[in-house]
Amino acid sequence: MPDTAKVNSLEDANYYLVSKPFTLNDNSEFYYMVRFGISDSNAVKQALSDNEFINFRVELIDANTNEVLGVLNEVTYDQHNVSQYNEIYYQVNTNGIGNREVRLRLVITNNIDPYYAISEKYFEETSSLAKKKFEQISFRGSLGVKEYALYQNYPNPFNPMTKIRFSIKETNPVMIKLYDIVGRQVALIMNEVKDAGEYEIELDAGRLGLSSGVYFYQMKAGEYTSIKKMIYLK
Repeated sequence: MPDTAKVNSLEDANYYLVSKPFTLNDNSEFYYMVRFGISDSNAVKQALSDNEFINFRVELIDANTNEVLGVLNEVTYDQHNVSQYNEIYYQVNTNGIGNREVRLRLVITNNIDPYYAISEKYFEETSSLAKKKFEQISFRGSLGVKEYALYQNYPNPFNPMTKIRFSIKETNPVMIKLYDIVGRQVALIMNEVKDAGEYEIELDAGRLGLSSGVYFYQMKAGEYTSIKKMIYLK
């Protein structure tokens, strides 16, 4: 943000409140801290009418497409909520994000006409990230998975590699088995506990010694069960 920057409107604030791009992959993690605050809760109650609000939202976005990958924090201040929201520190798990260049941004929305100002003090040595205890969250935040699902493998038909994607909404043992056309189990693809999220695994028919033909893969996670058909063509 240049020294000459002026923030006189909501558009100005949302334009500047974004980080420099940084790179993530499935095996990385990053840390951040967010601080929203109110200096005088009584004044806020008096200033906001019944339907007026100010909303702050921290988003993780794709640096190239601006796709919202996750909503990590969100708080709305109105007459009914004027509580502090200070110094919350996060360790973000990026499993499932792929290889991406991303940004963090703070998005403000409101239905009032406020005055905007830039504080000269934006960092304190006592707030060093290295000294804090972190809450661990997924990079998807509130956009996280809300259901169990087993998706069609791709490519399909395949030779010899294909990918299977699935999602689970809460931590559970996940078992994925492969069956041939007559219902005999030919491989145990996965049998392990997984946290909530979306996952993708690769199946190598050549390594498994499969013959060309039709196969079925079944996933079980908690009470959820689903089965899909795949075709292997040499």
